[in-house]
Amino acid sequence: MARDNLGAKREQPKIEPRVEPYTAHFGRQSTHNEHTHKGVVYCAGCHAIGEHKRWALDENRYKALAMDPAIQTVQCPGCERAARQEYDGEVTLTSPLIPRNEEAVLGLIYNTERHIRENNPIARIASLTLEGDTIRILTITPFLAERIGKELHKAYDGTLKLSHPEREEFVRVTWIREE
Repeated sequence: MARDNLGAKREQPKIEPRVEPYTAHFGRQSTHNEHTHKGVVYCAGCHAIGEHKRWALDENRYKALAMDPAIQTVQCPGCERAARQEYDGEVTLTSPLIPRNEEAVLGLIYNTERHIRENNPIARIASLTLEGDTIRILTITPFLAERIGKELHKAYDGTLKLSHPEREEFVRVTWIREE
């Protein structure tokens, strides 16, 4: 019981705990082997490991956890968002250089994704389409979309435009380079 400003007793309102979608998987625990893997889950889709409300990539640890039938398999937030087609970044790259340097440009894009995923396994490219001199990419996180645009601009110059619609996390990245 709490007291108000006049000293009268009043009952505190009951506050229900908020369930975060990114951490909801961590409440489920296996009873087998609790001390070794308490609260550990893994995503079979992308091999991310969830523990202590954080997701990380560690392929060797994933292989060990996948062998233990007591460890629960879940779908990580990144895979869930990709399955729901929930994207927070759209990248459009247009240049006559793309067809001639397709391998190098795609390498730069995928290396940027790999580097970002080391720190944030949820960040990923959901789709990439190549149509002539244009590449269209949808990303799960806005940060990855921005980084792809910035890395291409750094490597090949051109014009980079980042636009954030008002009050949204979504980012639209456009990179254009004429010859």
